Amino acid sequence: MGPQQSGVTQGVEPKQSEPGQSGVKRPWGIYLVAFWCFFGLMGGTYVLFRLLLSVVQERMPELEPLLGLAYLAVGLGLIIGVLRLYRVGLILCAVLMGLWGAFQLLSSLTFVLADQASPQILIFKLFYGLPSLACAWYCVRPSILRLAREQGEYREQRAMQKYAQKRMLKGKR
Repeated sequence: MGPQQSGVTQGVEPKQSEPGQSGVKRPWGIYLVAFWCFFGLMGGTYVLFRLLLSVVQERMPELEPLLGLAYLAVGLGLIIGVLRLYRVGLILCAVLMGLWGAFQLLSSLTFVLADQASPQILIFKLFYGLPSLACAWYCVRPSILRLAREQGEYREQRAMQKYAQKRMLKGKR
């Protein structure tokens, strides 16, 4: 029985069934993307979040803790989605990182065109813009999306195996 017939995508060798192990080895770049999601995206957008929070605090102060919790939950959900190689998480990360990187680079261009650019501003904008665009590109590479698909297939296969084992144990009683 070949790899295609057993339900495992060709080229993926699942590890033996130990709890918590995944079937696809994560590339080291995923850890860099997750780090940049936390540092670059959440750290960079924190100023915008605080601005939003100050507006909300004036009008509806009871929503302030809820918004803070939502900001943290979205950020952590994105990081976990990237680390677990969820396809939706990778695509969402690519979209958000791409928008954030494009915003940084376009805003640096406006500083240059308005003749208000200082080296510090340009370095700051490039510091956030270029890695964000690189992370966006990395997340939508065909090889990464293929790994995400294979990881999803592996998770599905493991869930079916666990369900079958549970049914077999239940039937023996």
